[in-house]
Amino acid sequence: MTPTLTGTPWVSRRPSLLTQQGPVLAPGETLTLQCHSDVTYDRFTLSKEGAQDRPQRPAQQPQAGLSQANFLLGPVSSSHGGRYRCYGGHSLSSEWSAPSDPLDILVSGQLPVTPSLSVQPGPTVSSGENMTLLCQSYWMDTFLLCKEGAADPPLRLRAEYRAPWYQAEFSMRAVTPALGGTYRCYGSHSSSPYLLSQPSAPLDLVVSGERPDPILCELKDSPRALPRTALGGMGGRGLGRVGQGDSPLREEGPAGSSSLCTHPPLESGRCRWAQEGPGEARQV
Repeated sequence: MTPTLTGTPWVSRRPSLLTQQGPVLAPGETLTLQCHSDVTYDRFTLSKEGAQDRPQRPAQQPQAGLSQANFLLGPVSSSHGGRYRCYGGHSLSSEWSAPSDPLDILVSGQLPVTPSLSVQPGPTVSSGENMTLLCQSYWMDTFLLCKEGAADPPLRLRAEYRAPWYQAEFSMRAVTPALGGTYRCYGSHSSSPYLLSQPSAPLDLVVSGERPDPILCELKDSPRALPRTALGGMGGRGLGRVGQGDSPLREEGPAGSSSLCTHPPLESGRCRWAQEGPGEARQV
């Protein structure tokens, strides 16, 4: 049942809902959800999609102008998996604020499957390069990729069947050192998206060094294509190579000279940077 909302000004001020434990929990762990706001609410209530019970807690004020309440849930079981929201209210009113953004809580170990996680080109890459994490298992239609300690929700992709495995490829473009860390993947079924498989073995990724220049140019009085060895000798892994049938892009250089540059591979006839956003995943 959704709390009653009206046109009172403070009603539009959404609180925030978070968990320090992260969105994926194992059975038996303790889960604490914290609802907080920069409005001085007197109380908070927590709702879970599909559940009738809405516990309430009095608000605490850690400092002037702020309010919060903790909801202790656990020990965690499959029944705790789901989508949660919280609302703020005042003791002299029956109205509740607009809901917080939803928070999904996922419970691992609910499916008798342990997927595998691997990475290409390898667990150590240079900043600016691309990498792909591959999650595989039997009988899963969805895979999730989690980074240890990350506050963001897991990346989620639909599985593809490539005999004998179901798998998903999480491709990350122009990686930065911030993407280094320990990763695990999980499988799930779309019919019960909050219940996950056992975790894969942890995979440690290292992103080292400065981002390589995504354009290798050779300025000459008479333009010509770069030889293959020029790319191979400059750490150009993932940048694309000039080969038979390739057509380097011409750019104007200083003082009227011209430059021939090898860019990342062209897609749809356009020069396209590899980065669509740091760490953005796409399905290949």
